[in-house]
Amino acid sequence: MYEKQEDLDWSEPSLTRWLSSITRESTKRSYKAAFRRYAAFTKQTASQLIDEAIEDSKLDEREKKDIVRTRLLAFYDALQKNGLSSFYCNTSVQSIRSFYQTFNIAVSLKGRSKIPKVKAKNKRLMITPEILRKLIDNTKSLRDRAILLILFQSGMDIATLCSLRFCDVNQGLSEDQSPMKIIVQRPKTGTDYYIFIGRDSIEALKNYVNDLKARDFQLNDKSPLFFVEGSQSKKSKPLTPNLLQNSFRDIAIRTGFLKDIKDRNSLSPHSFRESFSSILLNNNVPDSIVDFLLRHEIGTMGEAYKKTNFEDGKRMYAQIEPKISLNGSSNNHGKIEAIEETIIQIQKENVIHQTALEVITNRTVELEKDNKRLREELQQKTNKEESIKIFDEIMKDYLSDPEKRKIFSSYFAEASINADLHQEYEDEVKDFIFTHLNVKPDKVKYSASMFGNEMTINISGYWIKGKYFQIHQRAKILIP
Repeated sequence: MYEKQEDLDWSEPSLTRWLSSITRESTKRSYKAAFRRYAAFTKQTASQLIDEAIEDSKLDEREKKDIVRTRLLAFYDALQKNGLSSFYCNTSVQSIRSFYQTFNIAVSLKGRSKIPKVKAKNKRLMITPEILRKLIDNTKSLRDRAILLILFQSGMDIATLCSLRFCDVNQGLSEDQSPMKIIVQRPKTGTDYYIFIGRDSIEALKNYVNDLKARDFQLNDKSPLFFVEGSQSKKSKPLTPNLLQNSFRDIAIRTGFLKDIKDRNSLSPHSFRESFSSILLNNNVPDSIVDFLLRHEIGTMGEAYKKTNFEDGKRMYAQIEPKISLNGSSNNHGKIEAIEETIIQIQKENVIHQTALEVITNRTVELEKDNKRLREELQQKTNKEESIKIFDEIMKDYLSDPEKRKIFSSYFAEASINADLHQEYEDEVKDFIFTHLNVKPDKVKYSASMFGNEMTINISGYWIKGKYFQIHQRAKILIP
């Protein structure tokens, strides 16, 4: 037998390091209570316990005493001899294991060293839509009805539920969101995240809030969403996890799920969280999705889930909502699915029409280009025909008058040559340059004049690979 040690120095570095890793105050209190008993049992300080464990780990395997495991098993036996319950003994040992693990001292309690498991008389109740309806029928207030539905449809833990403020749901209710997003912070881990609640929860929450307003409760952004009922002051005293546990015990008794008030309540708030997880897993919802909705620790994927797009999360929840609704299925959800299928079909048809429109647009552009080209060719042909017609008229006049023929012969010859100069004589000029200068130009610059049937070509330059070379050459060609 021993007494709890009350004069522990909680500022000791080893204890400070251990307790700082625990965020939940209720967990911290239970861990401290267990350590008081353990310190009294071992008659050592936290630093001494860590030092002896480290020294024992350094020993050769043949010399090790497994001092930590030996102490924990002896501590468990001592607690049982003091008349404490198996559940308390087991959780106390686990608390001390947490202390050692903070300093990377692993303690294996398996095989012969295994601590007996606690056999619960009343296991947690698996909440189904049928059981939920029975619980709702036995609630005394709109508050409890809303709480039951929110826990069932969100998988929210009790501490998070009690920490909700009116501002967390006000916007979603006023905008009639469904599913409704609620941004919360889980007290156990201190992490921010968001959850969704379904249509059943939303309607119950609306009725609850409207009832508060009808009773002249002054709600503002800082007001707790759920508070202690029966108060005449209307100061909105926040509901606590312990008070909510008591409320659930009363509901369990009224519905017949708890026969003896001394027994463990199978209808604990945590049973709703476990049921939420089980229902989804039994309906083939992937583990990763369930962990996301419960906000469990999910290792290296954690950051990816934090960045999950809101609309993606909303669609994800909408797909599973029928499995956690009061009716087990939702007519609205069926309608939504039908609408979504129609939208998808319309989107597919839009893609087809858009593709066809693009083809037509591209073909129209091509036709416009062809039309423009044909118009230009027609214009050129028209101009050429008009030129030939005018030329023929001049030639008739030219041939009929010898005097005019002498005056204009040189002009017409040069004009005719210049009109088709590049098409008819460019190759001859290139050959002339190649023959006399031994270079093969890409392009030439020249002019020509004609007298009788003899044409004189004046070559002023040529281009090779974009570079211009100036020359002065003259050639004479006889025109047959």
